[in-house]
Amino acid sequence: MIQTLKLKHLILYIASFVLLILSEIPGGALLALFAWMQLALLLWQKEFTLKNQLKFGILFLTLIPTYFLWGAVNSFVAIYAKESHFIFIIMYGLLSFIVCFWLTLFSVFSYAYSKSDETLLELYSACIAEIKTQKVVFLYTTLIVFLISISPLPLTEDYRIVLGIIAAHLFLKFSELKKLI
Repeated sequence: MIQTLKLKHLILYIASFVLLILSEIPGGALLALFAWMQLALLLWQKEFTLKNQLKFGILFLTLIPTYFLWGAVNSFVAIYAKESHFIFIIMYGLLSFIVCFWLTLFSVFSYAYSKSDETLLELYSACIAEIKTQKVVFLYTTLIVFLISISPLPLTEDYRIVLGIIAAHLFLKFSELKKLI
């Protein structure tokens, strides 16, 4: 039986995302991101099997240190922006964009290039190989995630990062989103 994303799944996720923000649970953004990476299987119409769930769960776990790094770098961008240190803003902004590119590549595009029988290492290789042919799409998607992650939204850096990744998935699968609405 092929599972597809339904509007009720998306509404329940949005409600839990808002509750995690309001409750200020430590690690709440990571929980929201893990839940999204499981829900994204339905959005991308991938097989919703235990094997796929484990693969993308392990993918999430391997990316956690990079999410921490990205959150720290974004914090420095915000700190230096308040103090008007433009050279440091540019340096940390560039570093944030580079980390954003790699995380967008692996946490968003891995769904597009995932095959059910491949290992995580093969998935990483497939994503890196696609950079050459999908340059413009990668750039636009990374810019969306980057701009949301550094925007002055009234959210902490970690929730803005999660929101950016969610927006990238929805941007790339806009046709699926239109079907729901």
